[in-house]
Amino acid sequence: LITDSNDSVRDAAVNALGVIGPPEAAGALDTLVKSLYDKNSQIRATAAWAIGKLGDIAAHKATKRLIELLKDNFWKVRTSACIALGYMGENVEPSPYPILVKILKDGSINKVVVC
Repeated sequence: LITDSNDSVRDAAVNALGVIGPPEAAGALDTLVKSLYDKNSQIRATAAWAIGKLGDIAAHKATKRLIELLKDNFWKVRTSACIALGYMGENVEPSPYPILVKILKDGSINKVVVC
């Protein structure tokens, strides 16, 4: 379902994995990371949220892309990526802190979310 041509079907499938959460959804991590590259911004936002629900389980595979999504054009993608990085804890590599400091200064994501 995550590869369906219909955006709503893909979004619902990604959302379902987020609702299922760990440890059951951990086996779908690679698929969720691919969804972070979806052309549809809503699906990217949902995928970031779902990956965040996996917490540190996802850190080694998703951190770099989530950091990239902090610069996405759609505010919901930026916010979901920021929250997902927070769920992963402080030991993620590469560190998102330099860009988060920049975001605090430029206001591209709500400051309460970043903190």
